[in-house]
Amino acid sequence: MSRHEIAPGWKRHVAVCGVVLVAVSIWSLWPLAAVEFEMLAQQATEPPAAAAREALDQAAFAAPIWYVAPPPVAVAAPKPPPPPPPLKLQLIAIIYEGGSPRAVLYDPDRDAMISVGVGQEVARGRVIESIDPSTVVVRDAERTVALSLLGGGS
Repeated sequence: MSRHEIAPGWKRHVAVCGVVLVAVSIWSLWPLAAVEFEMLAQQATEPPAAAAREALDQAAFAAPIWYVAPPPVAVAAPKPPPPPPPLKLQLIAIIYEGGSPRAVLYDPDRDAMISVGVGQEVARGRVIESIDPSTVVVRDAERTVALSLLGGGS
């Protein structure tokens, strides 16, 4: 059988398909049997007086449709701490102990002589940052203060 020839019995297949198609179409369009429901006698009567309609609450519809948040409250920044009192220390001398420099300072608040090295705390929050042959640099939280020897040292 060549490629262009139609298979024998094709007419029978077309006829069977047509009959099935007509049968399915008729079945799908056939109306269903009507089902009737009985209304119960209680459902046909009026509802009892207790279940009567309540009045519509109009206040329930007074709510806004959307919520707009209030603007943020500006919070005042906390007050910065007061500046430390002025530095009253006086540089008396710079000495060398074991090859490292130390500053000898006079504290008039305590009426005492203090010997401190680099990195040590002199007063509340004040630390010795560096010691040179004639100058001592004291650092606090905000600034640095240089104390110098009178006459430039020796």
